[in-house]
Amino acid sequence: MKNHNSSHHLRSIIRWSQSNQGCLTIALSIGLYYLAIYRPLHHKTVGLDAPLRQSWARLEAAHEESLTQDRLDLDQISRGLRRLEDSFTERTNTNERLLARIAIEPEYQSRAEGAFQLIEFQNERQSNIEAMASLAKAHSCTIAPSVFDGFPQYQSQQENPQLLWTELALTKHLVQSMIYSEIKDIESLTTRRQRSPSPSSSNPQILLIPFATEAELSCNTQQLYKLLLMLPSRSEEIAAQLGIDYPQHKPSLFVDGILIRKNSREKPDTVSVWLKVVSFISVRTGSNENPAEG
Repeated sequence: MKNHNSSHHLRSIIRWSQSNQGCLTIALSIGLYYLAIYRPLHHKTVGLDAPLRQSWARLEAAHEESLTQDRLDLDQISRGLRRLEDSFTERTNTNERLLARIAIEPEYQSRAEGAFQLIEFQNERQSNIEAMASLAKAHSCTIAPSVFDGFPQYQSQQENPQLLWTELALTKHLVQSMIYSEIKDIESLTTRRQRSPSPSSSNPQILLIPFATEAELSCNTQQLYKLLLMLPSRSEEIAAQLGIDYPQHKPSLFVDGILIRKNSREKPDTVSVWLKVVSFISVRTGSNENPAEG
């Protein structure tokens, strides 16, 4: 009985030893795999991830710096966008109003955008000169003959002659403004189209070409004051501010330079004036016109 128990224990020990050898073999294999394969591969993977982690850390830092103490306020961003939209709309409306202020009579504008007819223009030019002469006589204003010579006229091989229609309208309104201001003497007048067109900020399809007019005149200070008020005003504004029934469709004319000189000590209220006025010719870029100087 004792020998049988001993034999049983021996077999148990052998089985346990064989079982532990299998476990040790597995453990040894796992250890070798970890040391020889996994660990180097892990270190290599970590090394490859390092640039990505650094970039991610810099991104988080930049994001943190860009945030206010209150973090992102979506309502505040929405309000800011609305303010920008309102500002853009207001700017667009303002520019549209400015374009409306420099607009001339529709019939002159349509002629400026069509084919140029020389005889038609010459007839209209002469009609304007006669009308200004008659109006000046009614207002006791003396206009020197050289003033009418300064009205825009066609020149041989002139570029964009159709723009002469706008120039004629602008010149007519300048002389007409002087007469309605009761200026006593208009002594000279010269006109010149500029070379530097600029696009309208509210409508890039419209170019604005400056048109400069220089005039010399004699008047008293009250008449000059009235003229300076009248030049940038539209017809309805002249009626409201000065009580003058000025014809419709007057464009705004802008004073670019002025020189005032007293005529004599005996008449300190009477002055001689050199005046430079700039107005604008609007040209649609989609037309066949080349806005160069005429």
